[in-house]
Amino acid sequence: PWSQTVKEGYDAYRDGDPTGAYLRYRLAAEAGIRSAQVNVGFLHEQGIPGLFSSDTAEAALWYEAAAQQGDVPARRRIGDLIHQGAIFAINGTPDHARAVQAYASLPSDAEAVHSLAYMHEHGR
Repeated sequence: PWSQTVKEGYDAYRDGDPTGAYLRYRLAAEAGIRSAQVNVGFLHEQGIPGLFSSDTAEAALWYEAAAQQGDVPARRRIGDLIHQGAIFAINGTPDHARAVQAYASLPSDAEAVHSLAYMHEHGR
């Protein structure tokens, strides 16, 4: 079952084998397993030396796949990437309106609400 594949990915990551973790998570992610999609997104965001460099656009695709299945932290992470200007930047400037939209779609998520308040406080 996919839960075993995800556990093997976790064990590999915990044991210092991010490549092994990625390969296992990717299999489960492609099968639509939400937690694996988030982990693949995280690994793309971080990059794996010798396998691939950090790629926030690819990470966002996997976070979005998980968010489409109701994963709130994945939706929030997309907002974070937008707010940081890692994705959807306009001439190198973060698209704050899009970040606000992403965070505002999560009114029951304390971290998203905090991010909205931070953006408001700093005039973004």
